[in-house]
Amino acid sequence: MSVLFIADIHLSVKKPNITDNFLNFLHNKAIYADELYILGDLFECWIGDDDPNPMYKKIAQEIKKLKKKLVPCYFIHGNRDFLLGQRYANLCGMTLLQEPYILEVSGNRIIISHGDRFCVNDKNYQYFKYIIRKLWLKKLFLTLPLSIRTYIVNLIRNKSSQSNNKKSKKNICINIQSMLHLLSQYKANILIHGHTHKAAIHTLINNNLGIFYRVNLGAWYKYGSIIEINKFGLSLIKFN
Repeated sequence: MSVLFIADIHLSVKKPNITDNFLNFLHNKAIYADELYILGDLFECWIGDDDPNPMYKKIAQEIKKLKKKLVPCYFIHGNRDFLLGQRYANLCGMTLLQEPYILEVSGNRIIISHGDRFCVNDKNYQYFKYIIRKLWLKKLFLTLPLSIRTYIVNLIRNKSSQSNNKKSKKNICINIQSMLHLLSQYKANILIHGHTHKAAIHTLINNNLGIFYRVNLGAWYKYGSIIEINKFGLSLIKFN
């Protein structure tokens, strides 16, 4: 049994080295797994399933090869690709999941999430996320021409970048108490997430609730970051 988890690949035509490494991962690692979970931000930006970018079609074709090899692929939205819809998921042959999602692997009860939900100290971001993910607003945005969508997204990203530079580390950081609450709520012992780009395995200890493990996936800017659970346990792997 081999279950793989990845996040924050940030595929973009401007970063062909990341695309090459991701395709290498699909061809030489994921193809031998039993399941693959992508925990958001597969793409640097997603403005709609109707975007004709050839790279998106290529990625979909390569991911779908996993299904043909009987390796199911599951996807949780990130903050950069939350508009990825059923149409593109079908092209990839992958299943869309709502977070938090619970699964059981090798006797462990695991919560998977993109991870931005735990940045609860950043009130402005959480409010912005609440607004832009309203179904009616997403539908309205997707009716706009691609050129206008691109313009709007670039404006938002530039403003977000400026805002992040002014934020304190406390606001950007993960809130551990929110994680412990979720782990307790779902009676899970492991939380796997991305978003922060800081690959690490952390032990969380609560005197009343016990010991939990928080596993943080890294981004793919320099090398691939993979979590693998198999008969030998849980490992955080660098892939290149």
